[in-house]
Amino acid sequence: MDTQKTLITYISEDLLNGRLVIKAEDDLLGENLLDSMGIMWLIAFIEEKFGIKVPLEDVTIHNFRTVQTIDAYINKM
Repeated sequence: MDTQKTLITYISEDLLNGRLVIKAEDDLLGENLLDSMGIMWLIAFIEEKFGIKVPLEDVTIHNFRTVQTIDAYINKM
């Protein structure tokens, strides 16, 4: 499974309603692509899709800034 492709598809199609196709290096937070509710939906998706639990203390800009950083976070879990 290509984690980055899965995340990009979910964010672009579900969270952004197909209005924008993001790239793995796009700053999801700094460019206001996702708000706090979008991040919560994304975390729920990650937990369900990848079978991991994301602790509240891990919900940081360092881990969730881009699809690349989210992918790195998922792979270290």
